[in-house]
Amino acid sequence: MGPIRVGIIGVAGQSSAQYTPGEWGVHHLRAVLANTRYELTAICNSTVESASRSIAFHQLDANKVRAYGSVADLAADPQVDLVVVAVDASKHVQLAQPVIEAGKDVYVEFPLAPNLKECEQLTQLAKDVGVKSIAGTQAHSDPALAKLRYLVENEIGKIVSTVLVGTSPIDSSAGWPASAATFLSVDGYASRIRIVNGHVLGGFSSVVGQFEDLQAVYKTQSPTTTLLDDKFQPVKTNYPVTSPDHVGIQGVLRSGALASIHFRVTAAPVDDCGFRWIISGTAGEAELVTKPGFFQTGLDGAVIRLRKRGEEASKEVDWDTGYSDAVAAVDGWTKSIARVYAAFAEGRESEYATLETALEVHRTLDKATAGALWASK
Repeated sequence: MGPIRVGIIGVAGQSSAQYTPGEWGVHHLRAVLANTRYELTAICNSTVESASRSIAFHQLDANKVRAYGSVADLAADPQVDLVVVAVDASKHVQLAQPVIEAGKDVYVEFPLAPNLKECEQLTQLAKDVGVKSIAGTQAHSDPALAKLRYLVENEIGKIVSTVLVGTSPIDSSAGWPASAATFLSVDGYASRIRIVNGHVLGGFSSVVGQFEDLQAVYKTQSPTTTLLDDKFQPVKTNYPVTSPDHVGIQGVLRSGALASIHFRVTAAPVDDCGFRWIISGTAGEAELVTKPGFFQTGLDGAVIRLRKRGEEASKEVDWDTGYSDAVAAVDGWTKSIARVYAAFAEGRESEYATLETALEVHRTLDKATAGALWASK
């Protein structure tokens, strides 16, 4: 069988040193090029000219990578097996729908869509047509979480409770990029709730399962901020922040276990810890500790500990990446995406998220936000 032929929707003709909205497709490009199980055959942007500029900027072979300005034309290309939708979430459905209807497998970044109804419609369409799907909750593919899944299934017994405490890297208290202002709106399709909580929930549920019932408490500690341009100069002061920077979610999992998740924004984590996650079972406990950063991209270097009933002390557990050289060939945020591609190509179905698993995350987020108690003082 030959390589999986890929078309990417949304590859910028530039590449910034730091995260810049509109450039997420560049990470997908790098991950695809690094993996010999894939072949990049097409790029689709808003116009053919834009796609051609991206092909030239990234030094791709224009004789092998076709430029498209229409998703319909991309969907009709017989030399494309998998289409990646890596653009603004508000456009995901209109771009992914014709691709799915054409029978192409699809990789849709997270959030899947601006609202739950569209997430459900897109997921159902993929199911009805029978295509394979990938969703961009990358933590699901992290080898540290694969190890936790192993410990849950084989070492600690039936889960009784689990507690995850983390810091949010989206701190707007000292200013925030104007280009990413949508993160700060509670109703934004890419709000801080969806980006921080959503990606954590994606990884969380891949290990311990989904919430059956829950309650949430939200607080916006910094209700205004200063928006900054790309040179970090102020462009708007007193910009309203409605998305919470402190979040508490607790409830009961479908397994019957108690679960608690708490995020905070802090300028200085006292223990230099990004996330601490304890999973308690009838036969022992497992703990994951990470450095500060985004959960979906920052588990490299995480420490996992295990203590089983009857043991005098906990022990650190070794965990291996378990992936090909294609993952080692890239770095930074691209690595987390490369793991998703590796898992999909290698048939590790339990190690990548699908539209259906991402839909469950959206449902949990919507339920938490709809019933959240807002702390106002």
